[in-house]
This record gives sequence, C-alpha cells and structure tokens, in this order.
Amino acid sequence: MRGPAAGRPRSNRFVRLMSKVAAYWRRFVRVLFRPSAESAERTARAERKRAYRERRHEAERDEWGGRSPTDALRAAPSALGLARYDVDLVHALDARRGPACSAGWPCSPPAAPRGGGLADLDWVAPALAALAEGRALPAPFDDRESMRRSLRADPNVPDRTVGEATPPPVPDSPPGPRRISQPHMALPAVFHAARPDALEAAVSAVSDAVHTFGEDYPAFLQEVRNVCASLVESDVPAEDPYDAPATVQSPDESGTLPAPEVPEAVDGLVDTELIDGFTVRVPARPELAAGAVVQVEWVVDRHTTVRWDPVSRPDAPMEFAFSIESAYAAAERGGAEVFYRVFEDEDTVIARSKTLRLRVR
Repeated sequence: MRGPAAGRPRSNRFVRLMSKVAAYWRRFVRVLFRPSAESAERTARAERKRAYRERRHEAERDEWGGRSPTDALRAAPSALGLARYDVDLVHALDARRGPACSAGWPCSPPAAPRGGGLADLDWVAPALAALAEGRALPAPFDDRESMRRSLRADPNVPDRTVGEATPPPVPDSPPGPRRISQPHMALPAVFHAARPDALEAAVSAVSDAVHTFGEDYPAFLQEVRNVCASLVESDVPAEDPYDAPATVQSPDESGTLPAPEVPEAVDGLVDTELIDGFTVRVPARPELAAGAVVQVEWVVDRHTTVRWDPVSRPDAPMEFAFSIESAYAAAERGGAEVFYRVFEDEDTVIARSKTLRLRVR
C-alpha cells in the first residue's frame, strides 16, 4: 500500500501541465494582440497615402484660389493658365458655362481676332461667321498649319504689337513685359472657340484674348466680368457645374505594339495599400532595335508622367519604375492609362503601343 508520497508525482505533473497551458495562452495573447509587421506596414502605407492626398488637395486649392475645381474645369486645357490672371472669373465661367456662350458673350465671335486686327480679313471673316452660326470652320481653319501659313502669306495682316500680358505681380516676376505680335496671339482663338465643349471654348477664347490684348488685358477681363455679372442678375438659369461630366478624350487605339504590363496589377487593379511603387514592363519586340528610345506614359486625367530609356537589348523586356505618388494620383481619379512609344530619334516615332487601362484604389 502506497503512502502520501505516492500522490506527489501526480501533483507535480498537474502543476507542470497547467504551467504549459498558461504559457501557451500567454503566447497566444501576445501574438493575437501584437500588430504583425505586414499590418504595421499597411498602416504606414495608408498614412502616407492620406498625407499625400492632403498635400495634393491643399496644393490644388492654392492653385485655384482656395477652391477645389470641378472635374470639367480641371479638364479645360487653358483654365489653370487663365486662373493666374483672374481665378474668380474662371470659376464664374465654369458656373455659367451654358449661358456664357450665348449671344452677346464678348468672345462670341471671339474678342481676340477683333483685338488682333484679324476680324475683317477676307479669309478670317467666314470663319467668324461660321462660329456665330454654329457651323464647322472653313479652310484654312480646319488645319492648324494651313491657318499659320495663311497668316504668314497675307500682306494685309496688321503689324500690331503690344506689351506681353503678365499676371499680377509674383516673386521673381520680370521687370517689364516684352513686345508680342497681336495677330499671332489672336489667330488660335478662332480655332479654339470651335471646341465642342462649351466650357473649354469659353475659357480658351478668354485666355487667347488676354494674351492678344497683352498689357491692356485688365480692361478686357473687366468687360467679361460685367457680362458674367449681368447674367447672374438676369433670370437665365445657371447650370450646376457638378452635374456636368468632364469631357473625355478617347485614347489613340491605332497602336501596333502590344500593351505594356504592370506586374503589381491583379486582374487590372493596382491597390495602393499593398505597394510602395510599381513597374511598367515593355515586352521584348523586334521593333525595339538597339539605339531606339522607348518612352512610357502613365496618364491620369490628361496629366502624364513620363519615363524613357534607350534600348540596349532588343531581345529582353524593359522595365520602368514609377513612384507610389503616381499611383496615389491615379487612385484619386479611379484609374490610369499606360502606353509607350518607340522613337528613332527625338522627333520620329517608329511605333506606338496599345493602351493598358488600370483601375487604381
């Protein structure tokens, strides 16, 4: 018969077992509540993305006079340049873009040809009439180069110069304006005023007129502001600028080379929470001859980031690194388009690729 000491080993085994169980649960709790390295990195990426968005939004608001522009205003090619002269007027053109292009608008027919002395020329007058009647522009305004040749060849073009328009004083601004040719500044206004998008046409026409009137542009802009004010005071309803979709330009699909690849994209999606940057890969092709230059373009809402490199090995793919900031910018707009061109020299394009469309978040 065993004495009391016989139970001691069982007690020791129980204590050791409970110690092991307690140690297991301590390790489990530490692992459960300790952020993993991957989680910490994801949090850091999210913070960098948030900080980038804040910097980008703040910089954009500064450019646009403390107000965020609408998508349509961002898409208007001359809008940001015109904002340097009168940002409040640019926002007013955006808000009133429908009525602003109606009869009586100081840029319809364009004020620039009038100010530049072109309105009465026999080859310009038909184009202004076509604009007033909503018809397609006649020759030579159906082609930019023909338009310029006509200007150079016409001896009746007035020899008018004016001091260059300079925006309100900024640090390091030049001491005085240089002289510019008014007819040459005025000519593009006819072409630009025929844009199908009403806002783009109005902004471009006003911008061209500003540069045509040169140093006298403040009086012209006051005329435009007066028209805008009269429209606001009238019963003409304004369009809601946030309801009007931005003009979308269809990408060039004439490319003969295969589209580039982005290895970080999964099923066409680039997730900025999971990457620190990304790569655009150009497949090896016979067209990539040694000595040629490949230029990759990452396009987000008409804003392009470019990388280029000479071809060293035609039989190997080429890779171009892009920073996470380019992906963040694309995430703001919901996506990006990527393509590349092959150049024989600085001005000669050998071939263009098809476009890769990516969703970015």
